[in-house]
Amino acid sequence: MDFLDLLKDLNWLWSFLGGILAYFITKKIDLNLGSKAKKDEEIREIKRKRYEEFIEAIESILSRKGDIPEEQYFKEWNLVYAKAYITVPDEVLRKIKKETGGFFDANSRKSIYLEIRKDMIGETDLAEDDLCYFGKS
Repeated sequence: MDFLDLLKDLNWLWSFLGGILAYFITKKIDLNLGSKAKKDEEIREIKRKRYEEFIEAIESILSRKGDIPEEQYFKEWNLVYAKAYITVPDEVLRKIKKETGGFFDANSRKSIYLEIRKDMIGETDLAEDDLCYFGKS
């Protein structure tokens, strides 16, 4: 075996090792990116469920406003707000406090729901008036 044959063998060996190393590095990067995307999706799903429960509670209270005593009405609102206080982001909570001025009604919900949308999906072109409610005319 002369020097050129040894150099060819070493070149082949380095190419082989380089290919294996590149494969494992690529695999590691894909795994890290995949786990980050999965984690982000799980966080979005948790937020969505949390907000759906929050909105269902708001709509339930609003729909029964005339059917329950005022004391119970405010007790239920305070419970919903307390739950929101420990679970929703600062921006949404500040929006609730600002819009309600201490008293929540059906008109207050549009801006709050818009703030929730922004938290869920980021910036949005929708405005409060794009949210509509259906009922009898």
